[in-house]
Amino acid sequence: MLNRAGWSVVGILVAAAAYELALALGAGSLGPEPGDGVPGSLAVRLVAVAAMFAGAGLMAANLRLPAAGLLGPAAALFVVPLYFTFDPYYAPTERRFSDGGLLPPSWIVAVAVAGLAAGALTALFPRAGAWVTIPALLVLALTALLVVGGQ
Repeated sequence: MLNRAGWSVVGILVAAAAYELALALGAGSLGPEPGDGVPGSLAVRLVAVAAMFAGAGLMAANLRLPAAGLLGPAAALFVVPLYFTFDPYYAPTERRFSDGGLLPPSWIVAVAVAGLAAGALTALFPRAGAWVTIPALLVLALTALLVVGGQ
C-alpha cells in the first residue's frame, strides 16, 4: 500500500511539474483582472504541495520506500518551473513570480539542489537518504507556498 502511494506522489509531482513548465513557457493565459490566474492552476499547486507533505509522511512511515529516491527530485522539478510562472496577482501584466518576488533565485537554486541531492543520497544510502528527503520535501513544499503567496 505504501509503495503504491509513494509512486502516486511521484506521479502527481511530475504531472504538476509538467503543468507548471507549460505555464512558464506561455501555455494558458492570465485573466483580464488582477488575481485572475490560469483556470485550475491553484488546484494543481495545492495538490502538489499536499503531495510533498504526503511524501514526507510516507518517508517517515517507511524509510525504505521504493520511490524514495525520486521524491526529492520530483518536488524540485515542480518548484523550479513554478518560480518562472506568471503571477496572477499582476494580471493582465505578464509578470513572473521570479520578477521581484519574495524569494531570490539563489534560494530556488539551493532548494532544487537539496531536492536533487536528497534523491541521490537516498538512491545510494536509502536509510540515511530518507532522513534527508523528509526535510527537503518540507522545505520544497514551504518554498512553493512562499513563491505563490509572496508578492
